[in-house]
Amino acid sequence: MAGGFYFATCNTSSAFRFLQQMYPKKALRSESFPKLMDLIKRDIVRVEDPNFHQPCQIIGGDNYKEEYKQEIDAAIAEFKTAIADAPEKEDPDNA
Repeated sequence: MAGGFYFATCNTSSAFRFLQQMYPKKALRSESFPKLMDLIKRDIVRVEDPNFHQPCQIIGGDNYKEEYKQEIDAAIAEFKTAIADAPEKEDPDNA
């Protein structure tokens, strides 16, 4: 990772929480994007903390290498599909 200081994680629980914060109206499930969660676990990519980074991004981790580009692209595509397919969270005020 070149230059800068990032608040980002490869801890899957924290990463999922950060991703959920990025899409607060969606009922995301980590099981819907296992490729991305695996890359996070392997520290190939990390998820920035949305409390410090707006917009929050998925960035290269300590184990990132160009050779993972195709795997990362597939994981991001899977994640985008999971977001699109995720149901909206119920609004507790309207329940």
